[in-house]
Amino acid sequence: QSPSTPLPPLPPISANKLIIRFLTVTTQVEQLRYVWGCSLLGVGSIMTHKGACHLDDLYQTKVLNVARRLVAKQETKSLMRLQMENETLDGGSGSLATLLTETDITWESLEQTQGLNELMLRETQLSRLRDLVDQQLIQAEIKNVSKLLQLSLQELQRDTDTLPLDLWKRPSMKDIHGITRPHIVEEFVDSLQNGMS
Repeated sequence: QSPSTPLPPLPPISANKLIIRFLTVTTQVEQLRYVWGCSLLGVGSIMTHKGACHLDDLYQTKVLNVARRLVAKQETKSLMRLQMENETLDGGSGSLATLLTETDITWESLEQTQGLNELMLRETQLSRLRDLVDQQLIQAEIKNVSKLLQLSLQELQRDTDTLPLDLWKRPSMKDIHGITRPHIVEEFVDSLQNGMS
C-alpha cells in the first residue's frame, strides 16, 4: 500500500484496544515529559509560561525530533521491504517501485510529512523519555556516591578527638558541636594485647 492509501477499518474490539493503547501511551509520555523536564531544568514544578516554553523547546530537540527520525527510518525500511516484495510478486514491474522513485521517499522527506504512524511515534517518544529519565537517575546517583566518597575520604584524613559529624551534618544540624570520639577500638586493642601477654 502507498502512504496515501487508507487502511481498511478495524473491527470494533481491535479499534477499542488500539485507542486504549494510544491513550495509555500518550498519558505516560505526558507524565514522563513533565518529570524529565522538571529534573532537566532543576525545578520542582514548571509554573511559568517561560519555563513551559523552554521545556517545549528542549522536548522538541532532544525527544520529538529524535523519535520522528527513528520512526521515519523504520517506516522507510518497511516501505522498501514492501517494494521489494511487490517487485518479486509482480515480476519486476512493481507499481510501488515506480511510486517510490517518482516521489523520492527517503526517511528525511518522510520525517517532514505528517504521514508518520502516530502510535509508533508516541511509543518511540516514550522509549526515548524512559532512557533520558534513566540517564538522569544514574547521573544523580553517581553524583551522590561521589559526594559520599569525598566525605568518607575527608573523614579518614581527619585526626581529632571528636567524631567527624560536621562532614555529615544537614543544614538544620549546624548548632550541634563535636562529640568526643569514644575510644572503644583502642581499648579493645589494649585489652587484647594485655590478655596475650
